[in-house]
Amino acid sequence: MTIGARVLKTGMAVALAIYLSGLIGFPSPIIAAVAAIFTIQPSVYRSWQQIAEQFQANIVGAGIALAAGLMFGHTPIAVGLVCIVVITLSIRFKMESVIGLTLVTVVAVMEANSQSWSFAVERFLMVLTGMGAAFAVNILIFLRVRANSLCSRCIRLTTSFPCCCERLFRTR
Repeated sequence: MTIGARVLKTGMAVALAIYLSGLIGFPSPIIAAVAAIFTIQPSVYRSWQQIAEQFQANIVGAGIALAAGLMFGHTPIAVGLVCIVVITLSIRFKMESVIGLTLVTVVAVMEANSQSWSFAVERFLMVLTGMGAAFAVNILIFLRVRANSLCSRCIRLTTSFPCCCERLFRTR
C-alpha cells in the first residue's frame, strides 16, 4: 500500500480545517473537516474549479435551506424535499461533482435553523472554512513541488554550465 500526495493532502486539509475551526471558535469542527475532505483535489486547477463550483452550489443550497427551514421547519420530510430540490438544481446547472458537500450544507443549515438563523449561518461558515483549508493545502503543496522542481533544475543547470561553456569556447 502506498500513500500518495492526495492522501497526505487530505490529512493535512482535515487537520488545518479542525485547527482553524478551533481558532475561530466553532463549537464542533466536524462540518469543516467533512468539507475539507470533499474539496481536496489532485491539482490546483481542479481545486480552483471545485472551489468555484462548491461555493456557488453551497450559497444556493444554504439559501434554499434557510428559506425552507423558516417556511416549513426542519422536519425530516422538509429536509428530504430540500435535498431533492438541491440535487435537481445541481444537475440542471451541471454541478454534479459538488452535490455531496452541498447536501451536507443543506442538512447542517436546516438542522441548525431550528435554533436560530445565526447558528445556521455559522454552519455555512464552517463549510467555507473546510473548503478554504483544502484549497490552501492544495496551493501550498503545489508551490512546494514547483519550488523543488525549480531548485533541481537550477542545480542541474549550474552543474552542467561549466561543461557547456568549456565545449563552446574550446579551440579546435
